[in-house]
Amino acid sequence: GLGVLAITHFARLLEVLEPDRIHVLSRGTIRVTGGHELAEQLEAEGYAGVLGDAATEESETRVGLPHAAGFGEDPFA
Repeated sequence: GLGVLAITHFARLLEVLEPDRIHVLSRGTIRVTGGHELAEQLEAEGYAGVLGDAATEESETRVGLPHAAGFGEDPFA
């Protein structure tokens, strides 16, 4: 069989690919796994609806700039 890893924020791509599994990554870890219904839930409820309290906690501690996360200075600044 063929395996494809597609990383996207666009629901339209998921309609074309028709994935078997969908994973929601947040802060470097897989937080939620599901089937095509997870994409529909994400579209309807957003990340806050899918991740619940974890989404709120992350928005409060999010690193805003690449250099703050240890990736060096922002080349586009």
